[in-house]
Amino acid sequence: MLHQEGLQKPVSDLFGKAGRRWLATAEMSAAARQNVDSYLELIDHLQPMVARAQRAALTAIPVHPASGFCAGKGKNEMFAMLARIGQLVHPVSREGLLRWSGGVGE
Repeated sequence: MLHQEGLQKPVSDLFGKAGRRWLATAEMSAAARQNVDSYLELIDHLQPMVARAQRAALTAIPVHPASGFCAGKGKNEMFAMLARIGQLVHPVSREGLLRWSGGVGE
């Protein structure tokens, strides 16, 4: 939608603090402004649910990602992998997750 307005985002995280500051001042049509404001409101509403799901996902894996369970993979990539795996019914080894995700074992 922003590209249709001739806008290019100057930040990498459009919905972070800097991105939201930019969105608040970016000149766009009334329809685009209404859409942007609606999307931001929806993101704000869903954020607590996303945070709860992320916390639940962290308890479903054997090693916390901050401790390096997938070297070179960020938290968002880890959550994307978990989404592809689906609900973990059986414990998965660190090595199994690394092989499955294309990560390199240690």
